[in-house]
Amino acid sequence: SSFAEQKAKYKEMLISWAVSFLIVFFIHYVMVIILRINESLIDLINVTLGGGEESLFDAVRSSAYAIQASVGLPALIMYIALVYLLVKFLFVYFKRFLVVGILTFMAPIIGVLYSVDKIKDNKSQSLSNWLKEYSFNVLLQSVHALLYALFVSLALNVLGSSIMGGIIAVLLINFILVAEKIFKKIFGIKSGS
Repeated sequence: SSFAEQKAKYKEMLISWAVSFLIVFFIHYVMVIILRINESLIDLINVTLGGGEESLFDAVRSSAYAIQASVGLPALIMYIALVYLLVKFLFVYFKRFLVVGILTFMAPIIGVLYSVDKIKDNKSQSLSNWLKEYSFNVLLQSVHALLYALFVSLALNVLGSSIMGGIIAVLLINFILVAEKIFKKIFGIKSGS
């Protein structure tokens, strides 16, 4: 009985090693698929909602030049908020660049750790955690683009109506920062980065 258990254990270890070997070679294809999905989502959002970042900035800037104070002042505040978001997202995306780079370098190591995890407790936490973290950090760009295009276009639509429309527009721009946290909570994403 002891010999049969050891034989089964070694057979399971060999299978885990073979799967680990396959993960090392095919994890890069998974990364490319995730990157292509993100690219397609960004293109779709740009075509359907945006028209590009420049057109949104240009529309707000041209509204800020309006002589009418009920249009020009909220547009100026909105433009300042957009510049603030630009600087904030510059740092967010630099951090994201570093995290995705580190996760990319870790991909082969995760493949090797798969067999170690399987031996330890017959589960692979390292692979599932890596895949979730990598996917989230790559697809975060699509979430930001969707939120940005939606809220800025909504803000532009209500901007010119009145002073109250300008206040609502500024609140919508501010909500972009809060919406990412809500999105993470809805999908149960607890990013370690």
